[in-house]
Amino acid sequence: MKTILIPLDFSTCARGAARYAIRLAAQTGDKPVFFHSTFLEIPTRNSKQAYQQAVQREIERQTIRLDKEVNGLYRAAALPRAAEGNDLMIKFGLSFKDDVLEAARETNAKLIVMGTQGASGLSKMIFGSNTASLIAASPVPVLAVPTGQRFHPIRKLIYTTDLSDVERELPVLFPWANAVGASVEAVHFDYGWDQPGNPQARFDKIAGRPGAPVCRLVLSKADIDLSLEE
Repeated sequence: MKTILIPLDFSTCARGAARYAIRLAAQTGDKPVFFHSTFLEIPTRNSKQAYQQAVQREIERQTIRLDKEVNGLYRAAALPRAAEGNDLMIKFGLSFKDDVLEAARETNAKLIVMGTQGASGLSKMIFGSNTASLIAASPVPVLAVPTGQRFHPIRKLIYTTDLSDVERELPVLFPWANAVGASVEAVHFDYGWDQPGNPQARFDKIAGRPGAPVCRLVLSKADIDLSLEE
């Protein structure tokens, strides 16, 4: 069993992503670990012992709060919480991004699930957020869940590609697709640039590997009047 790390800051956005992650973990059979990063201004004139005691009290307070939050999430999802008390992690630090990455290493997480504000476009949804900084820095895949997104069993993964490094990139999706029983649909928009070799033959060679999920390559002429996102 592997770990899905779920950062929670008690916001509506984070709660929505956590509910999604709980159901995803139920589908994959992975262990969800709920993470909270906290910080409290403590006067530096205090002794080292007094400082450490203050930090410990804050961690204990946030642990109780996080435990209550997670219980509520499971009740809302109508799912049992299998590892009550053993699925929480609190870190006391100044950098949310660094704390999450450290937690991901310590829990051997295979995925980080976080919420994003809004869904009116990729740039508005992700860039400039904590999620964006994690996507840029994390060696672990980060799943960005838009606010209000409801979980449905995953049956298809869409992978957009320029085909320049498809031999390395496409197999990364195979374990995820197999874990949830999904197919992979690779989409390439043709802007008129020459591709080395035969794109379909290159794709078929990778998709035909033993253990690969059902894969399909979709080649489409790009509309130069639209952005890639559109």
